[in-house]
Amino acid sequence: MEKFRELYIKVDEEHTGDFVAAVEAALTDGWSRASEAEDNARQHGVDDRDFCYFLCDDRKGRQPAMVSIYRRDAETLYVSNVVPLAGFQLSHQQYNTVLQDFHDCILTKLHAKFPITFMLGSDQLRIERMMSPEAFKRLTQFSGSANKSTGSSHPKDCERWYAFLVTLNQTRHNLDAGSLLRWLIEVEQWPENVAQDLVSQFEFAMGLLKYKI
Repeated sequence: MEKFRELYIKVDEEHTGDFVAAVEAALTDGWSRASEAEDNARQHGVDDRDFCYFLCDDRKGRQPAMVSIYRRDAETLYVSNVVPLAGFQLSHQQYNTVLQDFHDCILTKLHAKFPITFMLGSDQLRIERMMSPEAFKRLTQFSGSANKSTGSSHPKDCERWYAFLVTLNQTRHNLDAGSLLRWLIEVEQWPENVAQDLVSQFEFAMGLLKYKI
């Protein structure tokens, strides 16, 4: 499954200003500094001193958008969002195209006299990496054999669903509701309403199984 990519920029607080200046000097191919948007953000209460915005136009197959960069910690800046300038929401592909272009055409061509590295994450969400092999096996056993119109209603389907939930809870995992929902719908072709019911059951079960009196 495609996901929104993450972009981290390792540069310490001391060199934030140098980084922004270096990016400005490298802007080309329809990229520009969004100074007005930065001023508006400050006027509306954004008090993080280490942030900057950059705009791109719609050339090279990308959508017009604004890349928002904030500081994550003393050593790391990150792209917090890619905001569309036209329309309501960018698809995963559109978002990632803008981010890739900013990385390839701007960041990798910086002339920096200070330590800096970039880390662009994968564009693929691998749900099997979010849980143990045994839990993923239980999940695929349920999804592969269950009646997709009734979810976990049938006793046998319910049994396999419970086996997945208990196994997941008993092993280390970082599965979240959104990723599970996307996997059920996009990969396993579950009807959206049934998938949403299963995810609601998942959220309830994870909360219940972790509850301690």
